[in-house]
Amino acid sequence: PLCSGMLAVGVADVLGALVGKAVGSVAICEGSRKTLEGTCAAISGTIACALAWDRAGGGLVSRQGELGFGTFALLCSSACLLEAFTLQLDNLYVPLYLYAVLLLGTLPGAAALAA
Repeated sequence: PLCSGMLAVGVADVLGALVGKAVGSVAICEGSRKTLEGTCAAISGTIACALAWDRAGGGLVSRQGELGFGTFALLCSSACLLEAFTLQLDNLYVPLYLYAVLLLGTLPGAAALAA
């Protein structure tokens, strides 16, 4: 959970903006500058970065207690979708949201609640 800010702002936000500006053509909402392509890049990039960090020994995914990879990927995806639909202050809300849900997911018994 401590790396949630880096994942949300440093990876997801940057990838979403770069890919969205470069190849984005499908707007998330009418009148929005955020694109489906940017959001998909943010989701896949966040998960890929977390897995790469995990393999390098950072333990970002494997040290999440009872939180499995599927749940981790779902929570990262939900944070990227929150970013896509948030109009203002997303660089504040999204890291806090991701930190909170990852922290809640590591509590004992959280896996039983998700089932």
